[in-house]
Amino acid sequence: MNNPDRRQRPGLIAARSRRGLTQEAAAEEAGVSATTWARWEQGKQGIRLHSRTRLTEMFGVPLSEVDRWADGQQAEPVVPWLSEEAGFSSLADTVESCGELWRWDVDPARRRLLGTMPFVPAVLSEWLLSWNLDPVDELRGRVGPGTSVGMEDVRRIREATQAFSQMDEQFGGGLVRPAVVDYLNTKVAPLLEGRYSEEVGEHLASAAALMTELAGWEAYDTGSHGLAQIHYGHALQLSKTARDNLTAARILSSLAQQACDLKHPQWAVRLASAAHQAGHDAQAPPRVMAHLLLQEARAAATAITLADTRDVHGEARVHRLIGDAETTFAQAAPGDHEPTWISYFTQPEFIACAGLCWQMIGEYPRAAQCADQAVHGLNPRFPRAIQLNTVHLATARLGMGDLDYALAAAKDAVPMANALTSRRSVEWVRDFDTRLAPHADEPQVKDWRDFMRSELGTQRVREA
Repeated sequence: MNNPDRRQRPGLIAARSRRGLTQEAAAEEAGVSATTWARWEQGKQGIRLHSRTRLTEMFGVPLSEVDRWADGQQAEPVVPWLSEEAGFSSLADTVESCGELWRWDVDPARRRLLGTMPFVPAVLSEWLLSWNLDPVDELRGRVGPGTSVGMEDVRRIREATQAFSQMDEQFGGGLVRPAVVDYLNTKVAPLLEGRYSEEVGEHLASAAALMTELAGWEAYDTGSHGLAQIHYGHALQLSKTARDNLTAARILSSLAQQACDLKHPQWAVRLASAAHQAGHDAQAPPRVMAHLLLQEARAAATAITLADTRDVHGEARVHRLIGDAETTFAQAAPGDHEPTWISYFTQPEFIACAGLCWQMIGEYPRAAQCADQAVHGLNPRFPRAIQLNTVHLATARLGMGDLDYALAAAKDAVPMANALTSRRSVEWVRDFDTRLAPHADEPQVKDWRDFMRSELGTQRVREA
């Protein structure tokens, strides 16, 4: 196999391209010269065993796949889910696709490969069109030799999702996500392939959708944005199958938040609007609608942040959306029939979300007040939320010109980030640091950067 055959190696070329690497960058990661890498791709030089082993680590594929590349064969289709043809299909196809995704995600080699996938905005158009316009595949009862499924099985999935969500808030996505995906693969997949009535099937698909959304959320929290998007897409498929607009609103809202963070304002606005419409169609209770309104405000604020000129009309829209959210949130009552996933959205969390929107449109005193209230009001069981709002407080005070206060708050956020398995927590600290560029020569900023390099530089997002 090591004999060069002077044929190009399209599989190797495709693997490099999927990761967005130049030949030089790939060569450096593989520990060879750029010339050697180029000759590998051209088929002019054999790939030794130790180099093939390194390639399996780089690209997250088994050695047999690297051997195929070395023989000049095409790469296997790696991720079939991020294409513009990936719309909503039949129930059977949805169940099969979910099962395949979950199997891949528990396999260490495949998981590494999935983790390198980028966020692909191009597929969102097809997803939204399919969600809004495609007919729902009729969910009939399933019969056959599989496991008999009842409402007790659905209840266990929902309880497990709630427990995993609480752990995610406390420890971050990196620690919890492997357990969630394993549960989907070993517990949920066999149930979806089992025997159940139409009524049980709808509840089962809905519960599976919510846990799949959680798997996506945790991938997002650890910075694996393509993988998060893939899980969100499958969750949306399941919620459509279940005719569950309320869960779909949650999923579309999570996609909108991801688009905000990745600076895709047009898609953030569209997804947040779709989430709001889904919530409206589901006659969602006030607390859910307030959450969706704030997500729309965040999407609008993202567009303002990235605009070349000041957008007065956009700022007015953010003000209006936050005001509508406040009014709607005030209508929430103890007797409301709420989904369990909105239980985290307490008054301090509402204030925190509104504060981030104020910060994004440059209203720093309001943002600082909100962040301070959130830090002191959030439940101690939610350390990630407290850490993120500590960074928001630092950013707002920096915007107000209070450099010393901002740096002190940011220093408090660093050990909090180190205690979590959340890349998002680390990235927010680094984003704050980039805002210090105009003050780079100040002694206290130099001290801060020495501290950050020493303390935050050792932090790694861990995934068991």
